[in-house]
Amino acid sequence: MRILTHILLSLLLAVTIAASGAAARLAQSNPAKAAEKDAKSRAEAGTSRFNLQRDFKALLPIPLGEKLIYEVKFSRFPISATVGEVNFEFLGLKIAPIIQGLDPEFKVNESEQFIHLRAEAISKGFLTSLLGIDVKDRFEALVETRAFTTRLGFKEIREGKRHQTFSASLDNEKLAATYLIADLSKPQTATQRKELTIESGSLDLLWAFYAVQLQRLKEGELLRFPVVYDAETYEFEVAIHGREKLKTDFGQVRAIKIEPKLFGPGKFFSREGEMFMWMSDDERQVPLRLIAKTGGNTITADLVRVEQRCQRDKRKK
Repeated sequence: MRILTHILLSLLLAVTIAASGAAARLAQSNPAKAAEKDAKSRAEAGTSRFNLQRDFKALLPIPLGEKLIYEVKFSRFPISATVGEVNFEFLGLKIAPIIQGLDPEFKVNESEQFIHLRAEAISKGFLTSLLGIDVKDRFEALVETRAFTTRLGFKEIREGKRHQTFSASLDNEKLAATYLIADLSKPQTATQRKELTIESGSLDLLWAFYAVQLQRLKEGELLRFPVVYDAETYEFEVAIHGREKLKTDFGQVRAIKIEPKLFGPGKFFSREGEMFMWMSDDERQVPLRLIAKTGGNTITADLVRVEQRCQRDKRKK
């Protein structure tokens, strides 16, 4: 139980973000060469299998400093307990955002403007305390505002004695990415470096969480888009189901049900399982609930609070 719960909790943020889409590996044997060859052939043919809509005018209504807070529960009969909290924060438009712990190798151009996003996964509750699980992971992303693709994906992992940072610098024009891994718990260890060939228009998981909210979701549609995560390239898919009413902490609301294709052979998680997500059926399409089931275990993430930066600033005074 300790190992299983720790694995689920450490994957908590990745699972919640990945509800924006699910992943099938582009090429398990040699993803870089396969992606390069595939991208070249499609460019010559003038076609693409990806259909993510890039006209994100709907992004502007997202309030600056909005923070979505989700309570995460783990259940396996007869156990059911709160195990963590995940939050997503929209930090707005910036010229040169500051990201704590980022490797100085990453440089921005004066002409670039970014959307700055942040998310955290934090362990909490009696079960995690009893099992000695201590998790505080942070994800950040910089999305350039010309083509709305990820320029930088950053992750800091704090899980017990483990302390690492992962940064992916993406160049969607050159179809290349540089991935750096630093072990802060072992400062004498050299930073690992990996070069990747990526698909045009690649996103990171955090930007995918927001990008799917900005799509014109149509029942029966299957969204596909490329994602870079943990020095690997993926093809994300998410199926759009119908509308239904959902009981939430905010009352009964109309919701859109979507299904990320996340589990199974060749997917993001090789084990069998299923995942569903409900988003508000309105202009914002805010994620309200996520349910993932695998191996007799169920993870549920419910939106419990929405905060604004101005409200938090007032409480600090």
